[in-house]
Amino acid sequence: MNAARMMMAALAAATTLAMVPAQGFAHGDFRYHPPGDLEPGSGRGRVDNTVYVPGMRFPIKDAPAYANSQVHRPGGYILGGSQCDSSNYAYPWRDNYCETRQYNMPLCPSGKGHQGQDIRASTCEKDKHDVVATVDGTITGIGTYSVSLTSADGTTHRFLHMSRVAVRVNQRVTKGTVLGKVSNYMGGTPTTIHLHYDIRRNGRYIPPYLSLVESYKRLVGANEPAPEPAQPGGCVPTASDNARGSIFADMPVGQNGYGEAKLLYEEGITTGCSQSPLMFCPNCSTTRAAMAALLVRAAGLNTTTPPATPTFSDVPRSHRHYAEIEAAARAGITQGCGSGRFCPGDAINRAQAAAMVRRAAGWPQVNPSSPSFADVPTSHAHYKDIEVLADRCVTNGCRAGEFCPTLEVPRAHAATFVARAFNLKNINPCAEDSGSTVGGNPGPGGDDDDTPPSNSGGGSTTVEQTAGCSLVTSGSPSGPLALVATLLGMVALRRRRR
Repeated sequence: MNAARMMMAALAAATTLAMVPAQGFAHGDFRYHPPGDLEPGSGRGRVDNTVYVPGMRFPIKDAPAYANSQVHRPGGYILGGSQCDSSNYAYPWRDNYCETRQYNMPLCPSGKGHQGQDIRASTCEKDKHDVVATVDGTITGIGTYSVSLTSADGTTHRFLHMSRVAVRVNQRVTKGTVLGKVSNYMGGTPTTIHLHYDIRRNGRYIPPYLSLVESYKRLVGANEPAPEPAQPGGCVPTASDNARGSIFADMPVGQNGYGEAKLLYEEGITTGCSQSPLMFCPNCSTTRAAMAALLVRAAGLNTTTPPATPTFSDVPRSHRHYAEIEAAARAGITQGCGSGRFCPGDAINRAQAAAMVRRAAGWPQVNPSSPSFADVPTSHAHYKDIEVLADRCVTNGCRAGEFCPTLEVPRAHAATFVARAFNLKNINPCAEDSGSTVGGNPGPGGDDDDTPPSNSGGGSTTVEQTAGCSLVTSGSPSGPLALVATLLGMVALRRRRR
């Protein structure tokens, strides 16, 4: 039955070429469903508000254009009918990056997905509408119905189902160069008339939807997107000359936390702080919103159905991390910063981070009679949380015998906390399966903090390693002495665990 319907759809795609007028086009008409909101019955989408390629050109030369599913709309093999149905050529747009397909897609909730986004040109006519380069780069591949364009940062942009390909392999092109025409080529069997566009970076397909939305806004003259929020303290992404061989342009391979940050990126827990080129902002302070997002993703919590009414007065539904913060609140990972607020843009300090990490990992509090750190007495509001992290090799402090609870957490150290707490790729040498669930009992003093984070105690640059069973700090011993110190620290931790 499905094979027959697919053949009928293919024939319809090949023969039904009647033009459908644009639906009253004006840039003020442009509307789109949010990321991850797929056609009903087409799978479970990824809620991802990242613009992975800011400043790119929309891949079809002229507006209007319509991003929607080719399979789950009229003319597709699921519904049948005509691909030139007027409903296919109308707003709002709809994401179909994680639409159910056979491809392995680790960023999609089901692990399978579509790889990219389908886009129809203004009319249901093949071989008429120009497809253009989205970025400057080099043509690195031409298949039977695809063109691959690779930019200077190694990101590959693919354009599928085109006709009249106008470029050649190894040709340098600039943004806006015509690559071919929107068509319905797909090997020996035609598909519907559309352009499939996807983006591949560091070996995986990343969501193109919001990059397309923002580039289309520029094409039609709609309002420009708001810039990404600045990092705390005015910290901005800055490429490093020492980052050769690193996946992040601003983080050398040898920097503390690099391995953990790379793991978070590979596992889809972080997308970095800048996407073109890819950067991590390792020395920028971690905001409370960013920490919540990292922990929610690492824990695999559901963010697809956030509540209609916000939990916190300062985190509206329009906040880029609204879904993650609500999921964190629902799971008991956070109770906010006090007075019904979350303080999403404030830098999180090490004590607050310890509390959130402990709850996200689902570990019960511990209450040893003797503190592990001289600056975290038994009376400290987060003493029991910090002791858990020390006991489980998530942290060894900021320097010998101290935890520095009021210091802000750099993003590199936040990555270390998260990667070791969730034992990504067995990175934590003393991890155990606790069998507990996400969102442990907050215990006494369970708020993340009743006041915004304190900046007292110095800047984060004095802390070079905040987590793990090896401790490296400015002025710490190196070479054999460092090895001895590390081994002694691990022995001490093992004794405490018994």
